[in-house]
Amino acid sequence: MNEKVLQAELQSKVKKTLSPLFLKYHLNFSNLDAILKWRPIVLVIGNYSSGKSTLINELLGQDIQRTGQAPTDDSFTIITAGVAGEEAREIPGSTLVNDDTLPFGGFKKFGERFMSHFLMKKMENPVLENMAIIDSPGMLDSVTEKDRGYDYMAVLGEMANLADLIVLMFDPHKAGTIKETYTAIRSTLPEKSGEDRIIFVMSRVDE
Repeated sequence: MNEKVLQAELQSKVKKTLSPLFLKYHLNFSNLDAILKWRPIVLVIGNYSSGKSTLINELLGQDIQRTGQAPTDDSFTIITAGVAGEEAREIPGSTLVNDDTLPFGGFKKFGERFMSHFLMKKMENPVLENMAIIDSPGMLDSVTEKDRGYDYMAVLGEMANLADLIVLMFDPHKAGTIKETYTAIRSTLPEKSGEDRIIFVMSRVDE
């Protein structure tokens, strides 16, 4: 039995088992096929300048994401493997939410403003062959939906719901917990994800 046949059979069995539970608890399983067919997702979240992008760059051995002490990236960026031999490329959010082979169709409801802060980077990298990493905008204090232009916590919740692993990063040199981080830990993540999927990472521990 080849890998594709095995994958198809596993997906069929999982869907057959899960669909009744989704119906029982009034959950939307229309996107279940795309979720099962795609690759495992690691979501990296945390305060601004907590080391999210630095961690990703170190893991991949490439300078993929911008880094800095001030907030440097305000987009949800999916980083995954591209086609062998092709140059690295970016795919805009408007394309991602309309691609039925990807599990991101549900993000269309967050509107054009969100989609302008949502993209995918595809590149050759052995680490990405069987997984995808999502880098997220740094969490801020005293920021509102009006400031961002979309409901950040709702988007974060949907991302957490998709993720197989969530890496929540902290910088021990920055005292206190930022408002958005507090909301994520107390409300968003418990509602959308299980504790077994969350890893807490303390950055800059060698300083």
